[in-house]
Amino acid sequence: MSNMVVRTNIFSLNAHRNMKNVGLEQRRSSNRLSSGYRINSAADDAAGLAISETMRSQIRGLDQASRNAQDGQAMILTTEGGLEEIGSIMQRVNELLVQASNDTNNQNQRQMIEQEIAQLGQEITSMQNRVEFNTNSVLNMGNTSNFSEGWQTFTEGIVELASARTTFDEASSEFADARAEFATAQRAWDQARANLALNGDTEALSQAATEFQAAQAEWGQAQATFTEATTEWNTAVGEWTDAFSNARQGIIDEFATPSSGNHVAWFQVGANADQGISFDFESVSRVVSVSGALTSMIADGLVTLGTVAETGIGHGEAISSMIGDVTTAMDQLNRVRANLGAVQNRMDYTMRSLDISSENLSDSESRVRNADMAREMMRFTMSNVLQQASISMLSQANQMPNNLLQVLR
Repeated sequence: MSNMVVRTNIFSLNAHRNMKNVGLEQRRSSNRLSSGYRINSAADDAAGLAISETMRSQIRGLDQASRNAQDGQAMILTTEGGLEEIGSIMQRVNELLVQASNDTNNQNQRQMIEQEIAQLGQEITSMQNRVEFNTNSVLNMGNTSNFSEGWQTFTEGIVELASARTTFDEASSEFADARAEFATAQRAWDQARANLALNGDTEALSQAATEFQAAQAEWGQAQATFTEATTEWNTAVGEWTDAFSNARQGIIDEFATPSSGNHVAWFQVGANADQGISFDFESVSRVVSVSGALTSMIADGLVTLGTVAETGIGHGEAISSMIGDVTTAMDQLNRVRANLGAVQNRMDYTMRSLDISSENLSDSESRVRNADMAREMMRFTMSNVLQQASISMLSQANQMPNNLLQVLR
């Protein structure tokens, strides 16, 4: 085809088309160099963009999961710290019980021990309500308030025992007074009978006999009342002793009560659904509640045992049996602490795994999304050279129609 035409300059169109294509390539390279990304829009690489966005979602999820694990570990540490102090309290209670169970102590000394144990029990309850993480009472989730029927019977038995003791003491006092009055009347009657032999005073003998009979009747009545009060006291002691034993066993049995599952904490430590670590905080609450109740019961028991025995001698063996209960509570406490420690260590490995996964996935996403700056600079330089060449060729092509003027002359 001849190039001697005016209306269609094929050389110019060809140069313009190539210049336009080079411009597009130059703009694409410029975007990549300025952003650092190989993929700036779906048009650059549709499949690569989808892969990159999926990886980005995973990376951000993994980073947040790592922070979640760190927060969860802090919560576990707070909980375990509270249990550590409660464990120290229970160690002190055990030490005091070992001391109190020795019958070399009198009742006053055991009451002093009881006062410290009572204060320690109150501190356990106080800590249970005070230790928090982000306003969550980590030691008081799913608290068990009613341990057994024996616990109520035990507390009621203390009141009944005190009432029976009061009645017993009053009857004993009345019996002692009646016995003294009877002894006095008997001596007066004996004196009146001796006087009768000397002076024949029958009137004094009759009056002494009447007073003696009245004193004898009052003594007999007081003795019957005292016997009844003694029976009631012994019955109350027996009932309280049984209630005390049942209450202790009921509290210890609480350790074996299945969890309700209503206070299981979930720590999201993965980027996807159902990737987490769970921990039953009800087990923590139960061991703290049982420890507090057991300590309070021991304090009340020491006071009541002192009332039953009247002296410090004679109930050291009963106190000694409580040491086993405290040991059981400490074993359960240590078991829960060990579980907390296991979860804490697990979260250490979880965080390391999450960080490694995030790092490796970031590297993979970089290979898909990021631009090879050296390569793009090479392409950009080439585009610049081609762009300049295209402009030059377009200028030359635009001059070709001028050659026709030479033919037309």
